[in-house]
Amino acid sequence: MRKALLSIVALLLVVIAFTFIGGSRPQNVLAGYDYVVTTADDHNPDACTAQDCTLREALLEVVAGQSVGFNIPGTGPHVITLNGVLGKLPTIGANGAHINGYSQHDSKANTSPPFAPGNADIQIVLDGQQLTTQKWGFWVSGDGVTIEGLSIVNFGEMGIKVGTLSGDANITGNYIGVLPDGHTPGPNQIGIWVRSSQPGNTIGGTQPSQRNVISGNTTDGISITGGTALFIAGNFIGTDDAGAASVPNGQAGMNMAGGSHSTVGGDSPGVPGNLVSANGGPGIYLSTADASYMNIKGNRIGVKADGVTALPNGGDGVLLDQGAYFNTIGGEYHVGEQNVIAYNGGSGVALTASAGADNYIDPNHLYSNAKMGADLLNDGIPLNNDYGDAQCDANSSDPQVRSHCPDADGGNYAIGSEYANRLMNYPVITNATYDGTALTVSGSLTTVKNAGYQNMFFFWNEECDPSGYGEGQHFMDSLGAPVGSTGVYNFSQLIPADLYGTVYLVMQASDPESSSEYSPCYTLDTGRTPTPTPSITDTPPPSPTPTPTPTPTPTPTATPTQPPTPVSPTPSSSPTPTPTSTPSPTLLQGDMNCNGFIDMDDFSQFLNWFATGERGATAANCPEPGAFLPVTAYFMDTDCSYNPTPPPGTIPAGPFVTIHDVLVLLLYVADAPPFGNCVGRSLS
Repeated sequence: MRKALLSIVALLLVVIAFTFIGGSRPQNVLAGYDYVVTTADDHNPDACTAQDCTLREALLEVVAGQSVGFNIPGTGPHVITLNGVLGKLPTIGANGAHINGYSQHDSKANTSPPFAPGNADIQIVLDGQQLTTQKWGFWVSGDGVTIEGLSIVNFGEMGIKVGTLSGDANITGNYIGVLPDGHTPGPNQIGIWVRSSQPGNTIGGTQPSQRNVISGNTTDGISITGGTALFIAGNFIGTDDAGAASVPNGQAGMNMAGGSHSTVGGDSPGVPGNLVSANGGPGIYLSTADASYMNIKGNRIGVKADGVTALPNGGDGVLLDQGAYFNTIGGEYHVGEQNVIAYNGGSGVALTASAGADNYIDPNHLYSNAKMGADLLNDGIPLNNDYGDAQCDANSSDPQVRSHCPDADGGNYAIGSEYANRLMNYPVITNATYDGTALTVSGSLTTVKNAGYQNMFFFWNEECDPSGYGEGQHFMDSLGAPVGSTGVYNFSQLIPADLYGTVYLVMQASDPESSSEYSPCYTLDTGRTPTPTPSITDTPPPSPTPTPTPTPTPTPTATPTQPPTPVSPTPSSSPTPTPTSTPSPTLLQGDMNCNGFIDMDDFSQFLNWFATGERGATAANCPEPGAFLPVTAYFMDTDCSYNPTPPPGTIPAGPFVTIHDVLVLLLYVADAPPFGNCVGRSLS
């Protein structure tokens, strides 16, 4: 009875998985397409026939809900060069129209996971080099239009324009500004331009097949000048399709002069970030006050797809300008939220003097940028903290004091309270000690009186920025506390940490929204060697924003070097007899019963365990799901939510085994991607 029940549940989960996760549809099947493009851009005849149909003719005829496929004879790639006499293509105004280049035989959508080298095979090229006016590829004006599987090159204005009336468009799986080989530029002026559109447009997506490569364009890869609530995820912007070489967009990777309430990247392994590297200007540019309420998370900015090798943007990693406000860059609580922002030609995150306030620079992997980690005036010069309300009130007649007195937020230089994150003060570390397992950091934050709840973040760095101020390479912990009537908050925070060698401790402050620059580095010799290999994987802090008991401010000292912590020798003892035990099995991730291979029985056991806590017969010493293993993995974590190891000094937060792991295992045994690359991995 149980097996029958499990079979029924398994069948239901197959339906659920293919409905919500997405099943693979057959490629190159033309049945069901309303129009099939078979030839180049001519005008004889003027309408599609079974033997002769151009893309231009198909777009003239397509109506709501219809699709356009491709079946051009011969070996590709097939180049459709738009006829200069006929001019631009017809505007796509049909709601729900679908233009699918992957319907062409010999083509294939990408199946590589996020940030892995792409393996798409694009067979249809749309070339605009002959156009002399209105030089764009596709102009989308209908709702729910999908354009996928094309190389779109050599348009003197933009490859794709999403117009004012368009919403819920899907621009996925294309090479825009790059030829089908994935690395040869075919520059458009702008790759994708979204202009004052309706909500819900998507560029890229959550699935490997939806990855766009948007590179090689003359100005911006993506330009947003209006609209709201876009979703931009999983794209390679400024690199080749392997994410390993520079194919730069000439200016910004993304220039967002609009698009409020958009998501750029993702906050979990199932929502991939963008690779934004090697562009001529900033990686991501929030250029006006219409670029507000953005969530910029999980992206790799200034590095190759591997997340660690330099491939810098020419300007800042993320630049905010002209009133941009209420944007969140990075994250504290969930795996995948933190951006990697490294090696860029400017600062990691920069705000010009005209940028707005309430921009939240959450924890990121932020390091090795040419200028500062965070720069609130974009001048390359660290800010001096102001004196605070109490000292200013007591010395109001002293002009030297008044010159360092706060504006409305605790900033300085008398810039108005709504500009450049209100020039928030940063915390100052006055003392730090390390005992081999835990770090104690003491210091203070000076801000306005009765400032309310203040957040502070703790980081360690492998190097200090040449300015003497820090960046935020490895996030360790956070601290939240109310600031009272003096405007000064003293703290001493105990942080579990696994540190080696000499590290550079740095802090950053935020009120609940605006964030400061990074503090001066505090040099600490941990007395332990060797230094471990760094990892980019972010994890949440041990406990979010605890409120500690205030302690008196220690006497400040000039960045002392702590003496090495003595290592106690291991005492001699009598030899312990080797116990007799059952040998541990050879483990595979996903092998629920530890019998050495993965099949439907493992799925059934896993499902039953998740529902009832019972799993059935297993090999000896088979771990329970969720057990932590010496190879830094959790058993049955089949979607890789804890892979690779988090940075030293951080403690992971679970659970790492969820219902999603059950579905991933089902897809694996059914040989129906997508599934995580942890399944089948040896664990012993």
